Amino acid sequence: MLNKGINIRPAASPEVVASRRGRVVFCADNFESYGSTIIIDHGDGFLTIYAGNLVMLIKAGDSVQRGMSIARIRTQDVNNYLHFEIRKGYVPQNPYFYLSR
Repeated sequence: MLNKGINIRPAASPEVVASRRGRVVFCADNFESYGSTIIIDHGDGFLTIYAGNLVMLIKAGDSVQRGMSIARIRTQDVNNYLHFEIRKGYVPQNPYFYLSR
C-alpha cells in the first residue's frame, strides 16, 4: 500500500499525542496493513492519521486537544514505530511541510 506518511520511532515515553485539536472520526484495532489506527478530523479540511498503536486511549466521537494522549506505542521493540500521515481532504500531504523540527 502506497502512503506518504512518516514513520516515527518512539522516544522513552510510550505516549502518542494529538498534533492538533479535533474530533476522532475513526478508531479501529486492525485497519488493513496499518494495524491499530486513529484518524482525527481537525475541522478545516485536514485529517491526521496515527497507526501502529499498542493501546488506544480514545474512541470515535471524542474531542481531543493538541498534546492530549490518544494512544500508547511499544518502546522496547526496535522495529516498532508510529505511522503518521497528514491529509488535506483525502490527498496525502508531506508531513515535513507542516511539522516543526
